[in-house]
Amino acid sequence: MIQGSLPDKPQRLFIAAFPDDQVRSALVNLQKHYELNRVGRCIKAENLHITLQFLGNIDIERIPEIANFIQQFKFDALTLPLSQVGFFPRSRVIWAGSDKECSELASLATKLRECNPLILMRTDSRRFKAHVTLARDAKKRVSATIEPIFWRIEKCCLMRSITTHQGVRYELIAQSEGLKAAD
Repeated sequence: MIQGSLPDKPQRLFIAAFPDDQVRSALVNLQKHYELNRVGRCIKAENLHITLQFLGNIDIERIPEIANFIQQFKFDALTLPLSQVGFFPRSRVIWAGSDKECSELASLATKLRECNPLILMRTDSRRFKAHVTLARDAKKRVSATIEPIFWRIEKCCLMRSITTHQGVRYELIAQSEGLKAAD
């Protein structure tokens, strides 16, 4: 079942993993420790996530198909160690991520893309780089190795991005239900 009502115009959608309260708190502490509010625009705690697939503007009549796919989607839970803070110069984003590629998470993103033809034709073609955006419009670089934060990823969420006068708000449309246990 799709959560929330859908307006009649195309919706800006993405598939993401959201942290539990402990990981979210650790990410907020990183924002505070590096004084990211002085460097750029900090991402609100409730908006911290890893984008697994950006879908873009999707016609509303296609959303139930994608929502159903997400609700049926199964994957092995995995743990992502966030062990560094870095900077994407072109987009001026400060992020937290792993110091090495997380092949399990990259495989999950690929599986999401390849298992649904609608997602396959709508996704971002850039190489997947697992990261959590901590701040946007950064005025200076921040780069550091940090004490690892271990993020257990157990759900995929289909989200709608809504721009308001107060900033961006994310709304859950559908999420993965039960998961296969990691071996």
